[in-house]
Amino acid sequence: MLIDTHVHLNMEPLLSDWQNLVDKALKSGVSAMIIPGSNEVDSKMAISLAEQHENLYAAVGIHPEEVTAESDHTKALEIIQTVSQDKQVVGIGEVGLDYSYLGNNSSAELIINKQRTLLANQLEIARDKRLPVILHTREKQSFMDTTEEISRVYGSHDFLGVFHCFSHAVEEIHMIQKLGGHIGVGGLITFKQNDLLRSAIRQTPLSMVVLETDAPYLSPEPLRGKTNTPSNVTITAVKLAEVLDVPLSQIIEQTGKAACQLFSLPHIGA
Repeated sequence: MLIDTHVHLNMEPLLSDWQNLVDKALKSGVSAMIIPGSNEVDSKMAISLAEQHENLYAAVGIHPEEVTAESDHTKALEIIQTVSQDKQVVGIGEVGLDYSYLGNNSSAELIINKQRTLLANQLEIARDKRLPVILHTREKQSFMDTTEEISRVYGSHDFLGVFHCFSHAVEEIHMIQKLGGHIGVGGLITFKQNDLLRSAIRQTPLSMVVLETDAPYLSPEPLRGKTNTPSNVTITAVKLAEVLDVPLSQIIEQTGKAACQLFSLPHIGA
């Protein structure tokens, strides 16, 4: 089964046309889609969409870019804690760390510390509810800090999660493997300059890989620069089969099985 484990149908420009986009994805062979949240508002929207369609599932969480020097996420965390109990929710995310936008911000250290606290709080929710985490780690330092928080929060508990939009190297693959995590492979694998990423993925057990689009962002080649949609997960699947030199049917079967097992997806046999 072909599964898009990360599609922002709860955001524009996809939200206003979500039913049509889902229909097109199903016709292209996509069996299920997971909609992540980035704050308490669109987390609730993810749940609402999932309630309206049997092939949609929700994740809830607060994205690191929601953090500012002045922000207080106490109430938002309470909401995430509550809505994570909804039967449509299969994960906590999109959560993580992202320092790429801080630049020379005089409050950078404060923001980083607040991001780490917010991540730890959401990891605790995921750990206690036995839900997988959808992780955003854009650059090397945020990746390293995220793995540190995972080790600290989970301790002897088993970690469940996916490093969404994986863009790192084989060293990071080995660290994720040691944690027991997965990687999300999307349009980045099709970009011509990403030889290092393709090399890392060749050294990754296919059982660790789930597919995603991150739509409306990161359209795969040859659609780069256009609005991404969940149907385009098929392009990523074809490219992954080419990179690994295995049949497309094997990619669809094994990544689908990994996604079903990771997210405990109902109504779709694992």
